[in-house]
Amino acid sequence: MPESSERRNDMRYCLALDVAKGKSMAVLASDAGEILLGPKNVVHSLYELESLAKDAEKISGTKPTIMMEATSVYHLQPKIFFEERGYQVVVTNPLVTAMRKKTLRKTKTDREDSIFLATSFFSGDFSIQEGDGSPNPDLQGLLRQESLLTKTVAPLKCKMRMLVTMCFPSLEEIFPGNSLFSPTVLRFIAKCPSPELIGKKSAKTIAMWFSGGRKRYGLCIREAQKVSVKKDCLMPAVGKDSLYCASLSRMAEFIGEIAARIAVCKAELASECKGLPMFSVCKSFDGISDFLAATLAAEIGNPTRFSNEKKLIAYCGLDPTIVQSGKSINWNGPISKRGNAYARTALFQCVIMMLRRDGIASDGDKTEIGNYYRKKRSDGKHHYAAVMACATKLLRQIYFRSLDFAKTGSLIVK
Repeated sequence: MPESSERRNDMRYCLALDVAKGKSMAVLASDAGEILLGPKNVVHSLYELESLAKDAEKISGTKPTIMMEATSVYHLQPKIFFEERGYQVVVTNPLVTAMRKKTLRKTKTDREDSIFLATSFFSGDFSIQEGDGSPNPDLQGLLRQESLLTKTVAPLKCKMRMLVTMCFPSLEEIFPGNSLFSPTVLRFIAKCPSPELIGKKSAKTIAMWFSGGRKRYGLCIREAQKVSVKKDCLMPAVGKDSLYCASLSRMAEFIGEIAARIAVCKAELASECKGLPMFSVCKSFDGISDFLAATLAAEIGNPTRFSNEKKLIAYCGLDPTIVQSGKSINWNGPISKRGNAYARTALFQCVIMMLRRDGIASDGDKTEIGNYYRKKRSDGKHHYAAVMACATKLLRQIYFRSLDFAKTGSLIVK
């Protein structure tokens, strides 16, 4: 028998969605433990989501709270749909939910997961993943694009070094290390992948190749003179008409295009994040670049949305694991690595840059992070263990400076 409208108004309802790619398993439940609708499969189309919303409102007599887990980008479609129609949407942390439903018998079905989400809502046994001050998806998307391009170009650089060894080995002596992949050198390699193509050309002509045909090639004269003098110091393995030379030319041009796109992504990210409080907080630390500050601002959002610094540390996966066997308990195990990997990587790079800054600073101008690193190393910690300890300390300082900034509107650097 359907309930009366008076009783409906006194009850709480939850529409739980176990989200997958392009579809969800939906179940409507009440706080009395009744399953009023579903579990049923719902495709993330406008027609089916509207039909689900109408059925849920008709049965409950109100707009039920929507409960779902953060599932990559797949949960954004139903989340935006219900938020635009005035529903309260709760997006939970899937890691916390997974820990809550551990049982002796492993049961993993979409039907069971959707019912468990509804039960977790009424018991209050969940952790909100998104809320006030959460990271901006647009900024995160831009950062993901930069990260993907960076990961793509790394193996290409290794392959290009092999081709340079075969086609133009003298270049590795003239331009050691990462200078081989500077924009000017990449333009030159794309134009001249073999020393045989230089012949008796003048330094001005070679400098034009470095500059990419631009008239202002004065800064490239020095590099052109080095190439002109040392072009034959190492013998190439293939001739100028080899397919390897053609492949080297195309690869140098391709790497140059990717590097230019990476630079554009970094500039756009820094420009978009400069007005955020988190960006100003990160820049208050010596040694943190604009890009790293923008990365932390994009991935962490507003740190003050966490009730304490330990939750922020756990969000970045820097919290220590605890391992117990019998009477022995290791309270300081390795970091969990269960949080935001992009933020954790950025914090690691921040510490490295701060340590490099300490290396060139005077004795009286050392940073607190650098002193903490040296203390950990003197205690016998491995380099990487000391760096991660410094990253945790840096994140803790970022949290408290963000609190001060939120209260006073200014940064208090001690």
